[in-house]
Amino acid sequence: AFQHAGGNLAADRDFVLEAVRQHGCVLQYASSNLRADKEVVCEAVKQSGIVLQFASPELRGDRAIVLQAVTQSGAALGCAGCELRADKEVVLRAVKQSGYALHHASQDLKSNKEVVLEAVKHSGAVLQYASSELRADKEVVLQAVQQDGHALAYASNELKADKEVVFEAVKRAGEALQYANEKVQTDKDLLLLASRMVDSDDWTALLGLHPNAQAILKHSDFHKANASNIAVQGEAAPILTATLTCSLREAGWTY
Repeated sequence: AFQHAGGNLAADRDFVLEAVRQHGCVLQYASSNLRADKEVVCEAVKQSGIVLQFASPELRGDRAIVLQAVTQSGAALGCAGCELRADKEVVLRAVKQSGYALHHASQDLKSNKEVVLEAVKHSGAVLQYASSELRADKEVVLQAVQQDGHALAYASNELKADKEVVFEAVKRAGEALQYANEKVQTDKDLLLLASRMVDSDDWTALLGLHPNAQAILKHSDFHKANASNIAVQGEAAPILTATLTCSLREAGWTY
């Protein structure tokens, strides 16, 4: 392994250059001079963007190197210099590769709607890193919950009470209803959708609903309506309802 090679190889430019072209992680074992060599580092981040962390401080602040790194791995943004984490083009390139790169962006760019929209398109949960203003922006939140229903947890209180937003979240993940405003949780259409969409292995998520919503779920009339509505969806759906009902009974709910 390269890490066990002698100091001469770690400082041998031709050897290291060829090595990082095949395995970018080799950069961490290169000499300090080669970790400050632009060509060597450029070849390394092409192969594995995250090895930017092993480059010299000067090269972690080099725009061309960082652009190359975040194109390969959005997470490399976390290794870039502060100035580049505030560079819109660099950050956009990073969040297109991985929405979670938004976590490493500057505060100003976490308030930039174009950047945040691009990020939540790929990873809805990164809504948590957006500014409070954008977590209250309906377009942004809709994009986030359509990608990941659980992103509703990070929306503003106002949007947690917006039935359209909650509907889109629950459509993606039934258990997301628990993050909605308590008044919206008692909406029978949403409860019906949630009970259809919840994973039969995660039925306990419905136990996190507001007591008023739980009361509706417990009501036998609700389950009769639920069963009749689900029956038209296909043969597998009634099985899910039966599994959920059985599990809730085991938890002490009676019908």
